[in-house]
Amino acid sequence: FKEKYLALLISNAIEKSTDVKVPYKDASASPERECEILIGETDRPESKTAIEMAGDGDIVIAVINKKIVIWASSDELYDALEHEVAVSEAEAEMRID
Repeated sequence: FKEKYLALLISNAIEKSTDVKVPYKDASASPERECEILIGETDRPESKTAIEMAGDGDIVIAVINKKIVIWASSDELYDALEHEVAVSEAEAEMRID
């Protein structure tokens, strides 16, 4: 659930700042694409690589095989990521106004 919420926040932030729509799709229910944003543990090999890179208490944000991969080792870290996305989006809106 945390991963889906973060994905929707990121999708909305991208759309607001670029006018490019980035739809949310569950990776396990969607065909693999060359460029994707993967959040959390998915069935994609890039997600598995991110998990292998991480230790306890880590957040991984990396580009692996043309895919942005985001993984956090706990719900608290996903909460922190959500907070950062929300703050960044609010700051961007203040600069626009």
